[in-house]
Amino acid sequence: MRPTFKVVLSEEPESFDENNNMVADYNKKALTFIEEVTSKADEIEKQLLSEILTQNANIEYLQRHGLDGCADRETFKNIIPVVDYENIKPDIDLIANGDTSPNLCYKPISEFFTSSGTSGGECQLIPMTEDAVQRSLLLFSLLMPVMDQFIPGLDKGKGIKFSFIRQESNTPGGLLARPATTSILKCQNLITYRTNYANYMTSPVEVILCPDWYQSMYTQLLCRPSQNIQVLHVGATFASVIFYAIKFLEKHWYRIGDIFLVKGFKNKTPQFSYVCRKNVVLSIDGDKIDGVELQNAVKNAANNLLQFDATPNEYTSYADVSSIPGHYVLYWEINLRGQTQIPDSAFEDCCLAMEESPTGL
Repeated sequence: MRPTFKVVLSEEPESFDENNNMVADYNKKALTFIEEVTSKADEIEKQLLSEILTQNANIEYLQRHGLDGCADRETFKNIIPVVDYENIKPDIDLIANGDTSPNLCYKPISEFFTSSGTSGGECQLIPMTEDAVQRSLLLFSLLMPVMDQFIPGLDKGKGIKFSFIRQESNTPGGLLARPATTSILKCQNLITYRTNYANYMTSPVEVILCPDWYQSMYTQLLCRPSQNIQVLHVGATFASVIFYAIKFLEKHWYRIGDIFLVKGFKNKTPQFSYVCRKNVVLSIDGDKIDGVELQNAVKNAANNLLQFDATPNEYTSYADVSSIPGHYVLYWEINLRGQTQIPDSAFEDCCLAMEESPTGL
């Protein structure tokens, strides 16, 4: 039997201690659930696939490929081809244009999640049923219990997180199309279930749900009171870091890529790490740098930091053509394990190493 875990609605706690106890209890149940499902990944996968195939036996897509109502995994693997988005795009377009026939799923499509963009820059539409949306909410609800294991006190003000909904649109058939995080943040369950999330969310609900996310911290009248109440007192240096991070994300968020690579296992479930996005290039006046080449250049340049016991955790980049000549801009997040301060000359050496790399950055 598949383990179950639900985001249960609850009344507001009467005291701070009661809230902490409820969060601790919730986190414990969430971690127990994670242990159960990751220990039975293959068993759960088989059961879930069988349920999906049984429920969707008569949909047009499976009939088209000749599955003929079979619900066992081996028959499915042998008959149904591995496909990419373009293979099922005609079916998705039919749904987007108002076709309600069960061509991809026996349950009605309630909305579309939009991808962050492909190498061509266009968003993809991912059909979602109401059940699938609730599963996304479940995954979201498991994030903080896991993080709280490694960063204790996140629910007591030790973390900072800005949350905003993104722009929504409607397909010709009238279905919502929006990023997954926007759908989750606007879910009534999440907003109502304040006991588990209130202390984790730096942004007030009024700011999170502000329809104009460019202005949500500045102009909306409903947002101003909540911002005045929840003022963060931080040093000037930290404040400037936040300011420049926000300005960078406002301008360049869409250029940041993420593809996953299996790096190990949690019980019987694969664990993934981020690597560069394939088939995406930085380009200035015909000079094209592939993401893999860029990653190799970063690795080589990072050797200049080893003597200071420091390594880059993550990086991102973009081609800046706002000035002449155009140039590449890279941002590194540095993990400084040692006590020695890294001199500016070391970073200059990193830049030189990248310029002298085979990519010619």
